[in-house]
Amino acid sequence: MRQHSQEMYKRKAVESAQTAADLKLHLDKYHAQLKEVQVAVSEKTSTLQQQSFKFKRIQVSNILAS
Repeated sequence: MRQHSQEMYKRKAVESAQTAADLKLHLDKYHAQLKEVQVAVSEKTSTLQQQSFKFKRIQVSNILAS
């Protein structure tokens, strides 16, 4: 009976370790995807800021020219 309990605990420990490893892989994958999205958002934000600056500069130039 005691040996059976020990084997069961060992099995559970191995299963838990495998589950933890699988979850770590998923976490790493999602972390990499998050980083990619953060870079894309940062680039898009920078582009929009540049366009906004140019647009405001054109507006000011048009007002001054009027």
